[in-house]
Amino acid sequence: ADEAVATLRRAVADLEAAGERARAGLVMSSLATALGYAGQRREALRMHREAMRVHEELGARRMVGVDGLSVAVHFALEGDLVEAEHWFTTCQDAFRDAEDLFAEQICQSNLAHLNLELGRWDASEASAARALDLDRKLGFTDGQVGLAAREQARCDAAAA
Repeated sequence: ADEAVATLRRAVADLEAAGERARAGLVMSSLATALGYAGQRREALRMHREAMRVHEELGARRMVGVDGLSVAVHFALEGDLVEAEHWFTTCQDAFRDAEDLFAEQICQSNLAHLNLELGRWDASEASAARALDLDRKLGFTDGQVGLAAREQARCDAAAA
């Protein structure tokens, strides 16, 4: 992993020196992932945020969402559900702007779960309903739709 990190760092530096900002942003995303695998979680988080900044500057909303999703998962795994919720919302908005329904559905499902854990029943129910709607628009199988419906039922039961 250390060799991959070193190679990707050089690639980012070379691309930035050449003025290849878009390509540097994509390599930053890969570098952030490699840093995570190398156990450098804080540096990975910093690099995902830097990549998001570059993608945002370039109007690459889908890539803003991709890196934001990694940031959201980081905070969820750390147990910081409030921060994770913020980042899932950020990437959901980016995916919606990019018209990436599948990725938006992933964010909505995670938001439904996080809001349920945080005791935000109405927000959880709204996210679960949106995830179910996206499942249908995507033509997912009954099993996948059922998973979102089950989350919806959990929301209903918790609110009662």
